[in-house]
Amino acid sequence: MERWFHRLSTMNTILLCVVVNIIGAAFIYMRFTGAIPIGAFVGIGIFAETAILVYKKYIKNEFGDDNEDKRPQISDEVAEAMANQIVREAEQHRKEREEEE
Repeated sequence: MERWFHRLSTMNTILLCVVVNIIGAAFIYMRFTGAIPIGAFVGIGIFAETAILVYKKYIKNEFGDDNEDKRPQISDEVAEAMANQIVREAEQHRKEREEEE
């Protein structure tokens, strides 16, 4: 569900959070009026989960907490091979330019 939540637009995120929090408030209200035996913890849980999802979507990504995990990692051998390829192509390009002149 978290991936689905992260893909929502900002307006849809706000609407979803408002609707879910209204449902949570309704659980708390019904518990305090005696309509249902358990509901306060469910309502509080809904509020907490909404806050956690919003935090993970907007605040955590702002500070780059999980950007390190998404950074691609390559081995030293691959990096060295890529660097050697660039050097070879640069030398070949220089030779071609000299031949044209």
